[in-house]
Amino acid sequence: MPKKGGLPGEMVTISLTYAGVQLQVDRHLLREWKDSKDKILGIKKGAMRARGPSLSREPKLEFKLNAKFESKRAIGRIISSLWFIKHAKAIYQELYPRRFSQDEVTGRFDYTFFSFSNSWFKVLSVIPTAEIEKSRIAVEIIKKKDG
Repeated sequence: MPKKGGLPGEMVTISLTYAGVQLQVDRHLLREWKDSKDKILGIKKGAMRARGPSLSREPKLEFKLNAKFESKRAIGRIISSLWFIKHAKAIYQELYPRRFSQDEVTGRFDYTFFSFSNSWFKVLSVIPTAEIEKSRIAVEIIKKKDG
């Protein structure tokens, strides 16, 4: 860590321990900051932590589901959130046959490593999740017409 030396404008190297005492932080934390300098400089102003891009848990499932969505939307079909969940489960069963089981009594499917939720589909006033923005999916609410 550079430090001003005896002469004006001269820089002198100081130890992490000395810098830690001056900044009132542990020298191990200073070492972590030094190692992740590029990541820290890339953080937006005012942010408390650096987050990377959100990665999907099952990219194959997402791409197949999006392709199915695009083909149905191209022919003018109305797509609901239930359609997404139903077809995502079917594609998941097709791609990963060993990752789900069926209850013998109720007949319900148990998906071991994946949970399907409606978190993608929020009211239009709420900002859509990264997956919807990435695929440019907008779920529209269609009201019944009187008459």
